[in-house]
Amino acid sequence: MSDLRTTVGVEPSYSMVEIGCGIGKDAITLTQILSDEGRYVGIDIIKPSIDWCQANIAKRHPNFSFLHFDVRDQLHNPNGTTSTLDIRVPVPAGSVDRIFLWSVFTHMLRPEIIHYMREFARILKPEGLVFATCFVYNDEVLATARKTDRTPWRLFFEHEHEPGCRINDPASPLSAVAFTQDALQSMVKASGLVFDRPVGQGVWSGLPGKHSQDVMVLRRRRRTWLGRLMGLK
Repeated sequence: MSDLRTTVGVEPSYSMVEIGCGIGKDAITLTQILSDEGRYVGIDIIKPSIDWCQANIAKRHPNFSFLHFDVRDQLHNPNGTTSTLDIRVPVPAGSVDRIFLWSVFTHMLRPEIIHYMREFARILKPEGLVFATCFVYNDEVLATARKTDRTPWRLFFEHEHEPGCRINDPASPLSAVAFTQDALQSMVKASGLVFDRPVGQGVWSGLPGKHSQDVMVLRRRRRTWLGRLMGLK
């Protein structure tokens, strides 16, 4: 949570959405930060986690809510009944100040990431921000990761899934997914978002950084006066 607050800021009145909220670790902290004017929506595909959050957090804090999306996921919900591509985040368009995801895009491929990003573009306020962790690679990052082996998961990304995308384990492709900067840029552009700042480097690869994983901060694309005149984004 401190990483989120120092990177994108959190104000008591903010409306916030967390994708992959788990058992509410960050939600619990946010109950001490958000005022009655603030709002938090946590979403996860693991139903017992959502049930626990509803019973132990939402019951005491009516401005906090938790939603279960029964999405099929190789690792966390293999018997799910729907697809990530069917998800629609159930909050009003243009209503959210901050969206955050810890290690969610690290388990997704391009189509699912673009779908989520388009949803973010729909629900963000004009000045809202997305904080999302990811794995970003280039030749230097891969060489350092394989030399230093800084994590318990041996994040070497030796297997190319498609141009600009590498996976760590062909037997479990979504266990860890990494993208090049150009691939991320392409996905962001396709979604109606833009980078608010350069990607923050994580220390997972053994290179110096401020975060454990790499961090993207995104915002809605601002329309120019010419774009508004022509009805363009």
